Amino acid sequence: MQAPALLLRAPDGLLTADDCLMTQEEAEAMAHAIPRRRLVVVPGSNHYTILRGAHDVVRREVTGF
Repeated sequence: MQAPALLLRAPDGLLTADDCLMTQEEAEAMAHAIPRRRLVVVPGSNHYTILRGAHDVVRREVTGF
């Protein structure tokens, strides 16, 4: 992948606290494989709420990207 990438990671699980879709280690490995990327963890979010919630982190990062 050559284009710049913004990776947003939701650390919380969907049904339980630890059933997240991607661990921090997996996210870091993915980020390491992409040359021009920024990995941002969005605290207090899961796979759905990262986009549907009102997260200042998401708004700021997407706007800046």
